[in-house]
Amino acid sequence: MPGAVLNGRHGHHIPHAPHSTTTDGAPRTVGVEVEFANLDAPSAAAVVHRLYGGALEPEDPHRCRVTGTRLGDFSVELDMRSAHPDKAQDGEPGAVDMSVDKTVGKAVAKAVDGMVEALRPWWGNIGSLVMPFEIAAPPIPIARLAELEPLFAALSAQGAAGTGASPLFAFGLHLNPQVARTDGEYVLDHLKAFLLLAPGCAARSAWTRPGA
Repeated sequence: MPGAVLNGRHGHHIPHAPHSTTTDGAPRTVGVEVEFANLDAPSAAAVVHRLYGGALEPEDPHRCRVTGTRLGDFSVELDMRSAHPDKAQDGEPGAVDMSVDKTVGKAVAKAVDGMVEALRPWWGNIGSLVMPFEIAAPPIPIARLAELEPLFAALSAQGAAGTGASPLFAFGLHLNPQVARTDGEYVLDHLKAFLLLAPGCAARSAWTRPGA
Protein backbone atom coordinates (compact mmCIF):
# COMPACT_ATOMS: atom_id res chain seq x y z
CA MET A 1 0.00 0.00 0.00
CA PRO A 2 1.56 3.33 -1.04
CA GLY A 3 2.12 5.77 1.81
CA ALA A 4 1.71 3.17 4.55
CA VAL A 5 3.80 1.47 7.19
CA LEU A 6 3.82 -2.29 6.95
CA ASN A 7 4.22 -4.50 9.98
CA GLY A 8 5.74 -7.58 8.41
CA ARG A 9 5.01 -9.83 11.36
CA HIS A 10 1.24 -9.35 11.35
CA GLY A 11 0.75 -8.01 7.83
CA HIS A 12 -1.20 -4.95 8.99
CA HIS A 13 -0.95 -1.62 7.20
CA ILE A 14 -0.96 1.62 9.19
CA PRO A 15 -1.78 4.57 6.90
CA HIS A 16 0.32 7.69 7.17
CA ALA A 17 -1.37 10.79 8.55
CA PRO A 18 -1.93 13.60 6.01
CA HIS A 19 0.47 15.71 8.11
CA SER A 20 3.28 13.53 9.40
CA THR A 21 5.26 16.31 11.10
CA THR A 22 4.60 19.27 13.36
CA THR A 23 5.31 22.86 12.39
CA ASP A 24 8.89 22.52 13.65
CA GLY A 25 9.49 19.49 11.44
CA ALA A 26 9.43 16.88 14.21
CA PRO A 27 7.56 13.60 13.56
CA ARG A 28 4.04 13.66 15.03
CA THR A 29 3.47 11.28 17.89
CA VAL A 30 0.47 9.35 19.22
CA GLY A 31 -0.33 8.57 22.82
CA VAL A 32 -1.80 5.06 23.14
CA GLU A 33 -3.83 3.72 26.07
CA VAL A 34 -5.20 0.18 26.13
CA GLU A 35 -7.67 -1.13 28.73
CA PHE A 36 -8.18 -4.78 29.73
CA ALA A 37 -9.16 -7.08 32.59
CA ASN A 38 -7.99 -10.39 34.12
CA LEU A 39 -4.33 -9.37 34.27
CA ASP A 40 -3.02 -7.33 37.19
CA ALA A 41 -0.66 -4.37 36.98
CA PRO A 42 2.56 -6.21 37.99
CA SER A 43 1.91 -8.97 35.43
CA ALA A 44 1.09 -6.51 32.64
CA ALA A 45 4.12 -4.38 33.52
CA ALA A 46 6.30 -7.50 33.34
CA VAL A 47 5.04 -8.03 29.77
CA VAL A 48 6.00 -4.45 28.85
CA HIS A 49 9.41 -4.91 30.47
CA ARG A 50 10.06 -8.17 28.63
CA LEU A 51 9.19 -6.68 25.24
CA TYR A 52 10.72 -3.22 25.50
CA GLY A 53 13.33 -3.35 28.27
CA GLY A 54 13.77 -0.55 30.76
CA ALA A 55 13.36 -0.62 34.53
CA LEU A 56 10.30 -2.09 36.24
CA GLU A 57 9.19 0.15 39.13
CA PRO A 58 6.20 -0.92 41.28
CA GLU A 59 4.50 2.05 42.95
CA ASP A 60 1.65 0.30 44.76
CA PRO A 61 -0.14 -3.07 44.44
CA HIS A 62 -2.18 -1.78 41.49
CA ARG A 63 0.24 0.62 39.76
CA CYS A 64 3.63 0.13 38.13
CA ARG A 65 5.89 2.09 35.84
CA VAL A 66 8.32 0.79 33.25
CA THR A 67 10.86 3.53 32.62
CA GLY A 68 13.67 3.94 30.13
CA THR A 69 12.35 1.49 27.53
CA ARG A 70 13.32 1.81 23.87
CA LEU A 71 9.98 3.59 23.33
CA GLY A 72 9.97 5.70 26.48
CA ASP A 73 8.20 5.42 29.84
CA PHE A 74 5.06 3.30 30.29
CA SER A 75 2.55 3.38 33.15
CA VAL A 76 0.40 0.39 34.08
CA GLU A 77 -2.39 0.78 36.60
CA LEU A 78 -5.89 -0.07 37.70
CA ASP A 79 -8.10 2.69 36.32
CA MET A 80 -9.58 3.44 39.73
CA ARG A 81 -8.39 6.50 41.60
CA SER A 82 -9.35 5.30 45.07
CA ALA A 83 -7.14 2.21 44.69
CA HIS A 84 -3.97 4.32 44.68
CA PRO A 85 -2.25 6.28 47.45
CA ASP A 86 -3.16 9.93 47.71
CA LYS A 87 -0.48 12.07 46.07
CA ALA A 88 -1.25 15.13 48.17
CA GLN A 89 1.69 17.26 49.20
CA ASP A 90 3.59 16.07 52.25
CA GLY A 91 2.35 17.81 55.35
CA GLU A 92 -0.99 18.70 53.82
CA PRO A 93 -3.74 18.29 56.43
CA GLY A 94 -6.25 15.53 56.03
CA ALA A 95 -10.00 15.82 55.76
CA VAL A 96 -10.52 16.34 59.48
CA ASP A 97 -10.37 19.99 60.66
CA MET A 98 -10.66 20.60 64.40
CA SER A 99 -10.41 24.34 65.07
CA VAL A 100 -10.51 23.97 68.89
CA ASP A 101 -7.39 21.84 69.07
CA LYS A 102 -5.41 21.76 65.84
CA THR A 103 -2.86 19.35 67.27
CA VAL A 104 -5.54 16.79 68.07
CA GLY A 105 -7.19 17.50 64.73
CA LYS A 106 -4.00 16.77 62.83
CA ALA A 107 -3.45 13.57 64.80
CA VAL A 108 -6.97 12.36 64.06
CA ALA A 109 -6.61 13.34 60.41
CA LYS A 110 -3.33 11.45 60.18
CA ALA A 111 -4.91 8.35 61.74
CA VAL A 112 -7.88 8.49 59.36
CA ASP A 113 -5.58 8.99 56.39
CA GLY A 114 -3.52 6.00 57.50
CA MET A 115 -6.61 3.80 57.66
CA VAL A 116 -7.73 4.99 54.22
CA GLU A 117 -4.31 4.27 52.71
CA ALA A 118 -4.25 0.80 54.29
CA LEU A 119 -7.62 0.01 52.69
CA ARG A 120 -6.74 1.18 49.18
CA PRO A 121 -5.25 -2.16 48.01
CA TRP A 122 -8.41 -3.95 49.16
CA TRP A 123 -10.61 -1.49 47.30
CA GLY A 124 -8.46 -2.12 44.26
CA ASN A 125 -8.90 -5.88 44.59
CA ILE A 126 -12.67 -5.46 44.63
CA GLY A 127 -12.74 -2.76 41.97
CA SER A 128 -10.65 -4.84 39.57
CA LEU A 129 -13.64 -7.16 39.15
CA VAL A 130 -15.30 -4.51 36.98
CA MET A 131 -12.76 -1.71 36.46
CA PRO A 132 -10.10 -2.05 33.77
CA PHE A 133 -6.36 -2.08 34.08
CA GLU A 134 -4.71 0.35 31.69
CA ILE A 135 -1.36 0.58 29.97
CA ALA A 136 -0.47 4.11 28.91
CA ALA A 137 2.34 4.13 26.38
CA PRO A 138 4.64 7.12 25.87
CA PRO A 139 4.09 9.35 22.86
CA ILE A 140 5.19 7.25 19.89
CA PRO A 141 6.00 8.45 16.38
CA ILE A 142 3.28 7.42 13.95
CA ALA A 143 5.80 5.45 11.89
CA ARG A 144 6.58 3.27 14.96
CA LEU A 145 3.03 2.47 16.09
CA ALA A 146 3.32 -1.06 14.72
CA GLU A 147 5.89 -1.73 17.45
CA LEU A 148 2.99 -1.91 19.93
CA GLU A 149 1.31 -4.84 18.18
CA PRO A 150 3.50 -7.44 19.94
CA LEU A 151 2.31 -5.93 23.24
CA PHE A 152 -1.34 -6.52 22.39
CA ALA A 153 -0.61 -10.09 21.32
CA ALA A 154 1.44 -10.78 24.46
CA LEU A 155 -1.26 -9.39 26.76
CA SER A 156 -3.84 -11.64 25.12
CA ALA A 157 -1.53 -14.64 25.45
CA GLN A 158 -1.13 -13.87 29.17
CA GLY A 159 -4.91 -13.95 29.65
CA ALA A 160 -5.90 -10.29 29.38
CA ALA A 161 -9.58 -9.94 28.50
CA GLY A 162 -11.44 -7.27 26.54
CA THR A 163 -14.97 -5.90 26.50
CA GLY A 164 -16.46 -9.09 25.08
CA ALA A 165 -15.41 -11.15 28.11
CA SER A 166 -18.21 -9.83 30.34
CA PRO A 167 -21.42 -7.80 30.11
CA LEU A 168 -19.90 -5.59 32.85
CA PHE A 169 -16.91 -4.58 30.74
CA ALA A 170 -16.73 -1.53 28.48
CA PHE A 171 -13.07 -1.03 27.67
CA GLY A 172 -11.31 1.02 25.04
CA LEU A 173 -8.20 1.53 22.97
CA HIS A 174 -7.43 5.25 23.01
CA LEU A 175 -5.34 6.94 20.32
CA ASN A 176 -4.35 10.50 21.16
CA PRO A 177 -2.54 12.01 18.16
CA GLN A 178 -0.41 15.10 18.51
CA VAL A 179 -1.85 18.03 16.58
CA ALA A 180 0.09 19.01 13.48
CA ARG A 181 -0.62 22.72 13.84
CA THR A 182 -2.38 25.05 16.27
CA ASP A 183 -3.34 27.90 13.96
CA GLY A 184 -6.98 28.97 13.67
CA GLU A 185 -7.51 27.62 10.15
CA TYR A 186 -6.31 24.13 11.10
CA VAL A 187 -8.39 24.03 14.29
CA LEU A 188 -11.46 25.33 12.43
CA ASP A 189 -11.14 22.60 9.78
CA HIS A 190 -11.24 19.96 12.52
CA LEU A 191 -14.22 21.60 14.19
CA LYS A 192 -16.11 21.57 10.89
CA ALA A 193 -15.23 17.92 10.33
CA PHE A 194 -16.47 17.04 13.81
CA LEU A 195 -19.78 18.83 13.33
CA LEU A 196 -20.33 17.06 10.01
CA LEU A 197 -19.35 13.59 11.22
CA ALA A 198 -20.69 13.62 14.80
CA PRO A 199 -24.34 12.70 14.00
CA GLY A 200 -23.28 9.70 11.93
CA CYS A 201 -20.77 8.55 14.53
CA ALA A 202 -23.37 8.82 17.29
CA ALA A 203 -25.93 6.88 15.26
CA ARG A 204 -23.40 4.15 14.46
CA SER A 205 -22.35 3.93 18.11
CA ALA A 206 -25.99 3.57 19.25
CA TRP A 207 -26.57 0.88 16.61
CA THR A 208 -23.60 -1.18 17.77
CA ARG A 209 -24.19 -0.74 21.52
CA PRO A 210 -25.36 -3.97 23.22
CA GLY A 211 -29.07 -3.91 23.82
CA ALA A 212 -29.64 -0.99 21.44
